[in-house]
Amino acid sequence: MAEEKDAISCAYNYILTAHKPTSVTQSAVGSFTGSSDVNLIVAKSSRLEIHRLTEEGLQGLIDVPLYGRISVLELFRPESFGKDVLFILTERYKFCVLEYTKSGELQTLANGDLSDKIGRPSESGHIGIIDKKCSMIGLHLYDGFFKVIPMDRAAKFDQAFNIRLDELKVIDIKFLDSADVPTIAVLSEDTKEQRHVRTYKLLIDSKEIEQGPWMENNVDRGSSLLIPTSTNGGCIIVGENKIQYKSSDGSASITIAPTLMKTYAQLGADGSRFLLSDYLGNLFLLVLENKDNMMNLRMEKLGETSIPSSLCYLDSGIVFVGSSMGDSSLIKLHADRIEGSNSFVEQIDTMPNLGPIVDFSVIDLDRQGQGQIVACSGGGMNGSLRVIRNGIGFNQQASIELSGVKGVWNIPRDVDDSYMILSFIGETRVLGMNMEEELDEIELNGVDIVSTTVYCSNLETKAFTQVTPSEIRVISQDGSSLLAAWAVPENDSILAASSNSNMIAVALSSRQVHLFQCSGKGITEAFSVQLEEEISCIDCSEGLLAVGLWNMTVMTYSIPSFEEVEQISLAEDVMARSILVSDFDGSRYLLCGLGDGSLLSYNIDSRNETKDRRKLILGTKPVNLRSFRYAPEFVVHMYPALRFNFKLFPGSRYRGDAHVFAASDRPTVIHSTNGKLMFSNLNEGEVNHISSFGAKSYPDTLVLVKPDSLEVGSMDSIQKLHVRTVPLHEQPRRIAHMATSKAILVTTSTSFLGCDNDEGDRLRLLDDQTFETLDTFQLLRDEMACCAAAVQLQDEDKEFFAVGSAFAPKSEPEPTSGRIRLFAVVENCLSLVSQVDTKGAVYSIATMRKSLLAGINSRIQMYRWEKSASTLVPTCGHFGHTIVLQIDVFGDLILVGDLMKSLQVHVYRPDTDKIELYARDYHPVWMSSVLAMSKSFFLGADSGYNIFTARKNEEGANDEDRCRLDIVGQFHVGDYINRFRRGSLVMKLPDSEISKVPTILYGTINGAIGIIASLPAEQYEVLSELQEVLRNHIMGIGGLSHEDWRSFQSAFVRGDTSSKGFIDGDLLEQILDLDRVEQMRILKSLGGEEKVSRALRLVEDLSRLH
Repeated sequence: MAEEKDAISCAYNYILTAHKPTSVTQSAVGSFTGSSDVNLIVAKSSRLEIHRLTEEGLQGLIDVPLYGRISVLELFRPESFGKDVLFILTERYKFCVLEYTKSGELQTLANGDLSDKIGRPSESGHIGIIDKKCSMIGLHLYDGFFKVIPMDRAAKFDQAFNIRLDELKVIDIKFLDSADVPTIAVLSEDTKEQRHVRTYKLLIDSKEIEQGPWMENNVDRGSSLLIPTSTNGGCIIVGENKIQYKSSDGSASITIAPTLMKTYAQLGADGSRFLLSDYLGNLFLLVLENKDNMMNLRMEKLGETSIPSSLCYLDSGIVFVGSSMGDSSLIKLHADRIEGSNSFVEQIDTMPNLGPIVDFSVIDLDRQGQGQIVACSGGGMNGSLRVIRNGIGFNQQASIELSGVKGVWNIPRDVDDSYMILSFIGETRVLGMNMEEELDEIELNGVDIVSTTVYCSNLETKAFTQVTPSEIRVISQDGSSLLAAWAVPENDSILAASSNSNMIAVALSSRQVHLFQCSGKGITEAFSVQLEEEISCIDCSEGLLAVGLWNMTVMTYSIPSFEEVEQISLAEDVMARSILVSDFDGSRYLLCGLGDGSLLSYNIDSRNETKDRRKLILGTKPVNLRSFRYAPEFVVHMYPALRFNFKLFPGSRYRGDAHVFAASDRPTVIHSTNGKLMFSNLNEGEVNHISSFGAKSYPDTLVLVKPDSLEVGSMDSIQKLHVRTVPLHEQPRRIAHMATSKAILVTTSTSFLGCDNDEGDRLRLLDDQTFETLDTFQLLRDEMACCAAAVQLQDEDKEFFAVGSAFAPKSEPEPTSGRIRLFAVVENCLSLVSQVDTKGAVYSIATMRKSLLAGINSRIQMYRWEKSASTLVPTCGHFGHTIVLQIDVFGDLILVGDLMKSLQVHVYRPDTDKIELYARDYHPVWMSSVLAMSKSFFLGADSGYNIFTARKNEEGANDEDRCRLDIVGQFHVGDYINRFRRGSLVMKLPDSEISKVPTILYGTINGAIGIIASLPAEQYEVLSELQEVLRNHIMGIGGLSHEDWRSFQSAFVRGDTSSKGFIDGDLLEQILDLDRVEQMRILKSLGGEEKVSRALRLVEDLSRLH
């Protein structure tokens, strides 16, 4: 019954993006936000980022999603405009023109559809150009046609029309700098693979073209770029072996070392200097010179960068290098070589990029249901492993072996220095910086060092308090003298304390609570109350006194009236061990840390009453709450578009935001984004206490108290996902993790580096904690690793790494042979146990019933492990595929992702030892990844950036119908998915509606990480209604339609292409960014407030999946 319920839920899915795409596909520079501004516009697949160049660096302004994959991005300035406007074209032929308004928003000036009913889409992709006079936009979208969109000085468009071109295979098109008639240069390839450049004049009135001023036949066969110059309507033609200049007045050329130039940028306005970058990331300066009326070309290498997809020269030698194969970067060009190197290039900053994610593995090192992704990212020399984890990194700067610490507090000594108060059983120690700028123990006469410190806090009167079990002490700021004290009555003691400004509250063992006004002049009691229960914790902050009791309740009193507000029942079997009232973005919350590792949160309204109880399991040990203010390098979660900063802006409001630290065996930082609480794990072990700390040697740092040590360091940016880079300097292709050996196997290749790859691919064994390379194994010449997996085979207690490969010599168009190898991990080394040759490439490997299952060219083959002979013996198989791209196993079912034949499901019959066809999808779909969600539902991703779910037609009238997979869900992701994996980036909330929701992770070629969660039908219906409402109220940038964007797109029509079976979580999460009034206004059509609250709570729960 449980299986049936789970299977039904797989028909209803919620898809959201955990990590946005990071690969830069296009970029442009201009004055978009103001006439004198320098703006960088960056396209990352379906996202648009707008930055402004300031004295401090690049300042992010806008980071928004677009309902389309951006194919053309161009800035231009119409005659009547004082600043640039932005032209965007998507891969589905939708266009828009955007303007930046004074209010900081994007306004749509024009939009429309440029698709034609007939025509073959251009193989080289969309090309969009705008003439220098801004009188027209030219587009090459279909082979043999050039589309022209005339426009006037106010950027008003006339009717677009097509002009026929003789060239069918166009490589590049550019407008030339001509004075009279608009002229284009066309680089094309003929049927004999010869490349030519021809120029044409555009006759707008007659909608025709005529021969231009010049042509150049049989240019370099590798020519790929045209660069228009400002001299005589000329153009530079960039090839693999030669670069030449051509105009009606003359020509020039230079020979270069063989390479493939990827992109260029113009330096300055004179049109004579250009930056060129090739496929290896080499950066060159190309200069066009006029000497004695003779044109000359000169090129010099400047240095190396990431492999570029775009270049933009900003100003003052600053260049943006956008990359889809590695990290994008800001570089500075120097007039002279940098000292100690042969480069003119200095890297200023980087923009991390996860793309392309070729493969990834989900590793749950703590075995608590929260995985971390280890992804094969980048290409060529930019190849790396990216470790992605939900949480925050901690950069340790100092560590002291110290045990028994019961508390830590920071007391400022002056502007640049602080004391660190440490509490132990029966004593207190004070640490500070000595003359050598080292952390050392010091003496403060005003501090009681022979007692346990219960609490310390700063006062506004240049003093601080120390609370011990027997008294409250007010001490001078320098710690030299005791200014005032309050002694506890005889036979009583202080159990807990809290403070707010100059008030301090203490809880006594006699069940009394006292609230005092403290200053250097004395301690005055303001309020006291006798309670009936033992007190476990206390907090006095944000206008509320909260007291946790042993009977699993919390008492609250308002300040300064001291009236009792309410008694809150925790409805738990454990009491509160820590309590805190905190303000996040103007909203107050009551947080209760329980003794079993749980955290309760309540909203506090204007009457100081609590509502909206939520529960979160943080760990298994008591939770200790502490508020702190901390200034990380950058608060990415608040302003995700602000990626670049040469330095953190002094005095910026982004510094020192309020956070709450929940110390436990799984430490968590609690913060707020857009009015909702967010929980980010600190990627450290058990933490008992935390405090801020400031000193010249350790500015803006934190102190973590662990069971056996004290650590000083800094936290990374508070963000949902923390990314760590492990450089490989090779192309990682496949990855597998072996939990028993705590090792990771990565296959790497050098075939992208421009070499002959005679050595073949390589296997790397890495430690799964440190990612240090432990061992390597070199494959044979022309051997390419195609797949890797950790497998458990019959009669074996240990796991093996199985690696499938293909022999791909240049003389063979397709691999005809391959090999399967089994490796054991012995003393951190790869030990070859067995190998078997195959008649084809081994594209995929999995295990079934402790046997090895391999996808070899067009068949799936099962191997039985013979332990006595240490060999794999082939048993049964199944033929009839094009190429078995991926396989996934669920019980006795084998899901095959065929290169061209969509999904096929086979079943293994152990009684007959046969593999039989179970069901298949008959649509011709080019697959990229597959996963079996259950025995009845199967997930696939195709080359058209779609995903779909299929279900076996059990109700079919005959055997043929029952053998068919019916498409029950379809959705356009807008990105190429290389891999699905089961797993989760977070631990599920046990009392939430999604606690038992199964999740699937995926990685894309543009560096995005997504989550697919299967929902019960009732939740799906609620969210489906919400999605329809939001589609009508949240308009897409440029007037683009969300419904069109998410519709299934395929060259093979499936009938109804509208999305179904999937809810777009990225759309729904936008409602959480609005205030409650706006939410209710938009969602009033859903029904009553109760239904709206249910929908919002469900979306908020689902947002915590990432």
